[in-house]
This record gives sequence, C-alpha cells and structure tokens, in this order.
Amino acid sequence: MSKMAADEPLEVANWVRERVLGSGGFGQVTLWRHKTKDEMIALKKCRTGTDAILTEKHKERWSKEVEIMQRLNHPNVVKAIAVPPDLAVLRSKLPLMCMEFCSKGDLRQVLNRSENCCGLCEAEVRSLISDVKSAVQYLHSMKITHRDLKPENIVLQQEEDRIVYKLIDLGYAKELDQSSICTSFVGTLQYLAPELFMSKTYNYSVDYWSLGLVSHEVITGVRPFLPNMAPVSWMTHVREKSSDDICAYKAEDGTIVFSKELFLQNHISSCLKCYVEKWLKLLLEWDAAKRGRILNRNKELQIVVFDLIEDILSKKIINVFSVPSYQNLSYEIDDSTAVSTLQTWIERDTRIPVQEQELLLSSGQPFDISKEACQCWVPQTLNNQNVNTMVYVYHRGSLAIQNFAPSVPQTVSKMMEEPRNKVEFVHQKRAWAHAVFFLQQEMELYHAFLQAYRVKMLHVISSNAKLNEQTQAVVSHLQQVEAQLQLILESLHFDEDQAKKIGFFSEEVMHSWSKMNASVGRRIAKLKEIVSQLESKCDVANGKTMDLQRNPYTKMADHEVLMSLLEEGQKRYDSLRRRPKENRYEQTDNVEMVKIVYNCLKHRDKLLRDKTFNAHLQQVIDVQMEIEQLWNPLNSSVQVINKVQMELKQTQLDRQHDIWLQMTQDSCNGFTVPRDLTKSHAVYRPVVITTSQPLSTSMSIDNREDKTEILVPTSEHSFTEPKQFRLTASSVQPALVSNDQAYRDPPEQMSVSLSNSQCDSSAMIDYNVSLRYATQDLMNESFQHYRRVLNEDQSLDWAFLEKQD
Repeated sequence: MSKMAADEPLEVANWVRERVLGSGGFGQVTLWRHKTKDEMIALKKCRTGTDAILTEKHKERWSKEVEIMQRLNHPNVVKAIAVPPDLAVLRSKLPLMCMEFCSKGDLRQVLNRSENCCGLCEAEVRSLISDVKSAVQYLHSMKITHRDLKPENIVLQQEEDRIVYKLIDLGYAKELDQSSICTSFVGTLQYLAPELFMSKTYNYSVDYWSLGLVSHEVITGVRPFLPNMAPVSWMTHVREKSSDDICAYKAEDGTIVFSKELFLQNHISSCLKCYVEKWLKLLLEWDAAKRGRILNRNKELQIVVFDLIEDILSKKIINVFSVPSYQNLSYEIDDSTAVSTLQTWIERDTRIPVQEQELLLSSGQPFDISKEACQCWVPQTLNNQNVNTMVYVYHRGSLAIQNFAPSVPQTVSKMMEEPRNKVEFVHQKRAWAHAVFFLQQEMELYHAFLQAYRVKMLHVISSNAKLNEQTQAVVSHLQQVEAQLQLILESLHFDEDQAKKIGFFSEEVMHSWSKMNASVGRRIAKLKEIVSQLESKCDVANGKTMDLQRNPYTKMADHEVLMSLLEEGQKRYDSLRRRPKENRYEQTDNVEMVKIVYNCLKHRDKLLRDKTFNAHLQQVIDVQMEIEQLWNPLNSSVQVINKVQMELKQTQLDRQHDIWLQMTQDSCNGFTVPRDLTKSHAVYRPVVITTSQPLSTSMSIDNREDKTEILVPTSEHSFTEPKQFRLTASSVQPALVSNDQAYRDPPEQMSVSLSNSQCDSSAMIDYNVSLRYATQDLMNESFQHYRRVLNEDQSLDWAFLEKQD
C-alpha cells in the first residue's frame, strides 16, 4: 500500500475504502464503496505531501483536469460526479476528483493476457476502435486534445449487454483555441506523437498518431514501430519510413524491416484488415500536417480520419468456413450482392465449382437463392463472439477435408527446425506469441469444423422433418382423392340405376361411364401403391436420422487435447513474458514451446484422419442423399395426384354432360326449372294438359283471343297442385300461371309452343314438348351442384315417366 493510501482512513461515514486503483507521480485513485447503497466511486486525489515535488505547473494542470472533466458529457469519456459530502473531508489544498467506477479494468490489463498476445478478437477490435474514435472526436469538438492516449488510459465498463470503452486521465489534456499551441509536454513517450516528443508545435493530429498506435496494438498485440526500442532510437528509424508504411520490426540479423501491412498473426477478417491498413496509413503519417487528411477536389487537405473509420466499421462483412479447404474466408457484401456473386468468389478462393457448392447458414437452413447474400449478415456485438454470422461451404455430397496442410507461421517453423538454438529474449517472445496464435488458430479451425458438422446435422434433421411433413400431406391428399372416387362411384351407380328405370341412356353410354371411372380408379390404386412405397422409404430415412442423432459424436465438444495444449502454450508464453528484466539478456532455447506445437500437430492429424468419425460423417452424407433422392418422386406423386384428381372431376363432368345433353333430346314430364336459370336462359317447358274433358284435336286458337285453362292431374298421377297456363294470342304460347296471378297480369312468357296435334291430352303424354335450356353452365358445375339441382326439382316424377314409356 502506498504512503498516500495509508494516510487515508479506511472508513469515512458510510463510505469504505476498498483498494488503490492506480497511482502516478502526483496523484492516486482509490475505490470507495457505500455501505448501504449499491454504489462505488473512484476518487482521485493529488499528492501534496512533503515527498511530492509539485510545481505550479503541476498544480495548474491538476486543477485544469478537474475543471475539464466536470464539464464533459460523453458515453466514451469517464463521467465526473459530485464528491459525496461525507468524503469532502479528504480534500487537501487541491480539489478532489470523483468519477464513475469502471469495473472491468483497463485496456493494458486486457492486452497483457496471454490469449491476447497477437491481438483481440474482431468483435473487441471493432467495439474498441469505435468507442475510442468517438471519444477523441468528441474531445476535439470541444477544442480539447487528450495528448496521452494509451491503453492505460482506456477503461472498460459493463453497460447492459456490451462492454463500453472510456477515456480517462485528462491530466495532460490541453484546451486549444484557433491559434494556441503548446510547446511543453511531459507525458508517456511510447505513444507520443513525434512532434510532441521533439517539442515542436502541435495540433489535434497528435491524438491521431496515438489512436493509430493503440489501434495497431489491439489488432496485432504489439505497437507498430520497433516496440522494444527506446523512443529516441525508434524515432530515428521511423522518420525514414514512407507514408504507406504502418509498422516496422527488427529482424534477427539486425536489419529494420518496414511493412505496409499488418502482421499476419491477428484475429480480424481479411476484408477488415485491408480497410484498416488504409486507415492506419493516414493515422501513422510522420508529417503532422498531412496526418489524418487527404486532398479533396479543391486540392485542399481535409480531415477524414473519423468519417473513414466509421464507414469501414459499417461495412457488411461475412465470414465463410470452407470444409473442403479447412479455412476461414471473409467477403464484403452490400444489400445488392447476389448469392451467385458470393458463390463465384468462393469458387475463386476454394476452387469448388459453383454448381457443386452447398451453402448453409448456422441454423442449418440453406441459402435462399432468390434473395441477396445479406440474408446471412447480422450486426456485430461484443458479447456475440461469432460477430458475423458464419456461412458454411461444403462440397456437395461430401464432408471430407481435402487440404490437411497446416498454416504454420514462419517464425514457428524456424523455431521447430532448430528447437535447441538459443535466441534473444525479444525474438523468442515474438516466436512464442506466434506459437500461441498457431495453437489458437488450430483450435478455432477444429471448432469451426465441428460446428460445420453440427450445422450439417441440423440440415439433415430439418430436411427429414420436412420430408415427413410432405409425405403425410401426400398421403392425406391421396386419401381425399380416394374419398372423392368413392363418392363419384356411388353417384355413378345411382345414375345407372335411374337411367335403367327410364331407359334414358344406351348400354354403350353407361359402359363408357364405368370404363372412365374404372381407369381413374386403377390409376389411384397404382398411386396408392407408389405412395405407400415412398412412405416406407421415408420411414427408413427417418429411422436413420434418429440413429445419427443418437451418435455420441453429436454431443462431442471441442477436443480436450487441443484445448489443454493451447492452455499450456499460453502459460509458457506468460511465464516468458514475466521473466525479470535482469534475466532477459540471457539467451534460451525453444524446446518447451516446440514440444507443445509438435503435440498439437500430432493430435490435429489424428483428429482429422479419425476413421470412426469420418465413417460417421459419411453416414450423415448418405442419409442426406437418401432424403434428397426421395423428394423428386414425392413431388412427382403430388403432381400425378393433382392430375388424377382433375381427371376424376372431368369424368364426373363428362357424365353430367351426357345426362343433360340427353335430357335436351328426349322428353320429360313436369320438370321445374330452377328460378335462377329462367332469368338467364331461354327455357322450354314440357307441359301435360289434363282436363276433365279431352281437348279436341281440331281445337283452334284465335290469334286475338287469350284463354286460360285449369290443368289438373289425372287420378293416376299425384301432382301437388293444379297447373294453370295462359295461352297468349299474340304468340300462341302456353305459360304457367301461379294461382294468385291466374287472372291478373300475364306472367313472364315461357318459350313453349303448342301445336294443334298437341291439343289432345293423350298426344301430350306421348309427345311432350322438348325441354331446352343452356347446358354449358351446368357442365362446369361440380357433382354436388348437380345433385342439388335434382333435389330442388320437386315436380319431376320419375315413376310417372317410367309408366309412360
């Protein structure tokens, strides 16, 4: 515990001092917790004891920081809060600074973790750069430069569902007006912009340089320019770099190597890597006047550093895992990128022809070819490490890996060739960091491969479920058609029986009816047999799918051996990193790390060539192919069933057509046409004229005379009521008249003509007037309508007609 912390009481009223969060040359930050409230604060106090050498400049800087912090308000700048009244007693001659407590530590602590020796994952990189960029942009809008941007001054806070990065420690911040500059600075030299280090005038661009250094470090795990050299030394070399160089390192032979690209050992996608490299070239420009700027159309330098990174981070990038080539790929897409375009890119990089590619989403669902490629993209969040929805690419009909060669970093390969060679600490640390990256990469690749297997299983299970659903739908449809056939057969038998009674149709016509229905019936029987066979095959495929789900490999986690090797490699690297400085001058060999890498390669080969697992993978493919092969005959069955159903309906309509066509050619007695038909069709009614006295055959009707006769049924027949007809002189047409209209206005005239020869009642019975009306509409009606029409006709006396024959 520092002397300053020891001087403070452990408790003040309801506040308890927890621990020291950090300390510097002139100040210290302690954590205080309220006893009853769920509240914690960070209290920053300036050192004012006899051991502190505070100049007036230091005191001015301290007061300035307090004043600046109290008027800033931004989600990515740590918030200053009022000092609780109980803690005001801790104030010395200089004011206290009370701030929100960020519980997740600072960025330096994150970078020091062995798993981050080659940078953070892409989700963290994106979130951090976005937050820090936003904070710096805000400070600049407030005419403030931070001047001490570094990992130690970036803290992490958990807010709802994400980690938020915030800037702290504005002790070196400086307010600028349009013309002011500062020529004095005492700060952290490793992240200092060259012009500040060399005591030159400066502007906002000093923060661009620091932002570039921090961004490079969170991506690769190391600072870009000769991180193991003192600032005086590395600046001598770096000032010679070109504008496009974004990093420099010292080779084992002592030469300084500049690069325009990020180190390959990183965890961001290749697409994002290309864009970030362009952005870093602007940030890490040595010339402060050009830094963060480009020439606009007017040939003037324009600041684009903030807008450019915002545009980069908004780009839609999807990750693709290729099973055959055992590699991760990434592609930038937009809302108009077609799936076919994505497949062309994949063919270019994996040599898998487009027509042989199978693309699945992580849900197991295939790509919708009719939609754009953005259907697989989701926004990134820090808590979702699979930041871009992964797309899995398979060679159709296979789960085999075709490329077994591992991608070993050059430094690791050289280390494995001569493991007992003793090397300098700096080069050893770099090689071991790359070894950890290789172990991570192999773990991630195998995890992606297992995930691809699980996705394929989900696809097979989903396809099998859809197949079962479709099979049941086909069976149900076929059962409906069978029921329709049964109903039509019953109707046919009824029609045949009735037709035989009245002698309506010839045997040839009725035989054609039976023949048509029998033909359709045979096809339905054949369909039933085929569908039954398909149903049996689907049951077999369903059983095999269930067996796959019960296989132990479906519950297999990431292989424990690879995981344990990764953990061991990280421990070895961490031990090397913590080596005391006095021992770092001693050169040591790489045997320990080489053993770990060798065991990783050994187990990797064993896992990928596991015959039992590969046999199971082949079973998955076989079941998938079996399911896919059932879809075509099943879909064909649906088409045939629909066709047979239409034919079945047509046979019914054809029989209806025969019946109604015959009825227009023969006579029937007392038929009542439905009212709705009389309004749209010319109707001829057969009429039986029966009176107590037969009508004379020589009866004549005066063209100018209207007569009404009461027509009553004979004793032999049972008519429900007397019939009244009006003979209109103008048309010589008998028309049916209702009882209440017998002697009123004439009803609608029916197109039924009465000749002299029909005046005799016996002649009327032997030869009825033809019943004619439009049959075309009825031909298109269903059988149900046909039966309804017959049922509605209460006046058609089939027994009477039979006797008349």
